[in-house]
Amino acid sequence: MPTALSDPSMSLYAILGVATVLLGIIALRRQKRSDAINFCIPLVALIALFVIGKAVESPREQTERKIKEMSQASLNKKHDDIFKHVSDSFKYKSLDKKSLQEKAKQAYEMGFGGFEWYNLARSSFRPMEDGTIEQGFGVKHMGEPPLPFYVKGTFKKDPDGEWRLVTFKLYDPINMNDEKEIPGL
Repeated sequence: MPTALSDPSMSLYAILGVATVLLGIIALRRQKRSDAINFCIPLVALIALFVIGKAVESPREQTERKIKEMSQASLNKKHDDIFKHVSDSFKYKSLDKKSLQEKAKQAYEMGFGGFEWYNLARSSFRPMEDGTIEQGFGVKHMGEPPLPFYVKGTFKKDPDGEWRLVTFKLYDPINMNDEKEIPGL
C-alpha cells in the first residue's frame, strides 16, 4: 500500500476537503446532475482516503506505536514486552540484544524507573536508502534525577513483516542541531 494512502498528510486531506466543499457549493447553486457527480468524486475519494488511512498501518505509524508500547512497558517494568520490539539483529556500540537485556535488568535493579517518550513527530520520520527507517523522538529517563535525551531510533522490517528497533543514537535534547552523539550505556 502506498504510504500516501496508508499515512495521508493533513495537506492531502485539506486539498480533498476544499475541493469537496467548493464542488458541493457549486452543485447546490446550479443543481445540475453533472455538478452533483463532480461533487461526489472528491467526496468518495476523501472518504476512501480516511478509511484506508485508518485501516492500514504505515511504517511510520507502526514505529510510533512500538515506541509508545516500549515506553509503557518500561514504566510498567515489563521487561519482555520492551524487547519484543527490538530486533534480534540489534546492535548499539558493543551491545547486542542479549547484552542490552542484561544491562536493562541491572538498571531496573538499581532503580531505573523506565522512560517516557515525547516529541514523536511526523517530521522526525525518515525512510533510509538501505530499507531501514529512522524515527527521532524525545525520551525522559524516569530515574533519579530524570534525564531527557533525543533519540534517533533505526527500525528494520524483520522477516515476520514487523518493524523492529535495530539501533539508536542519543543526542542532547537542547542542542539537537549539533548532530554530535552523546555517550550512553
